[in-house]
Amino acid sequence: GQDGSYMAELLLSKKYKVFGLIRKSATGNTKNIEHLINNPKIYNKNFFLERGDLLDTVSINNVIAKIKPHEIYNFADQDHVGWSYNIPSYSFKATTLSVIEILEIIKRENKKIKYFQPISSNIYSGNKQKKISENNVLYPTSLYGLAKSSTYLACKMYKELFNLHICGAIFFNHESPRRSDEYVTKKIVKQ
Repeated sequence: GQDGSYMAELLLSKKYKVFGLIRKSATGNTKNIEHLINNPKIYNKNFFLERGDLLDTVSINNVIAKIKPHEIYNFADQDHVGWSYNIPSYSFKATTLSVIEILEIIKRENKKIKYFQPISSNIYSGNKQKKISENNVLYPTSLYGLAKSSTYLACKMYKELFNLHICGAIFFNHESPRRSDEYVTKKIVKQ
C-alpha cells in the first residue's frame, strides 16, 4: 500500500535488508513497489518478497522463522472504512486478529523483535472535541475504527504485560500519488 511502500524505500535508504509479505491476488497488488521489484540492484539483494497471508498463522510464523527479523513494520490491514461495513469479519481479522497472531509469535519466539503498528485516527471518529490527543476516549464509529481501536489496545496490553518492544503512531488522513482513487480525498482531488 501507500505507507508500506514509502516505509520500504526509507528502510532501503538506511541500508536495511527489507522483506515484504505478499499474498496471492488475482489482480496483482504490487503497483506501489514495482519500481523496487524491477530494479535489479535492489530486488533479491536488499529487497525481498515472501509469500504469505496475514490470515494464515502458519505462513506468518514460517516467514518470521525464516527471516529472523530484528524489526517488523506492519502496514497491512483492511483499511477501507466503507468496505469494513460490507466485510466486517474479514476487516476485523485482517486488522486486529492478525496483529495478535504476530505478537504471539514474537512473545513466544523472540521478545527482542521491535514491532511497529500504525493506528488510524478513526479510533476517535465519534469524539466531538475540536482537539484530539492520545488521552481522548476511544470512540470508533465504523468496523474499521473498532478494529484499529482493538489493535491499539492489544499492542498496549502486549507491551505492558509481556514487555514487548512495540511502537506505534496514530495516522490521520494523508495522501500521496500512490493512494488509490477509491478513497474520499483522492476522489475529491480527481474531480
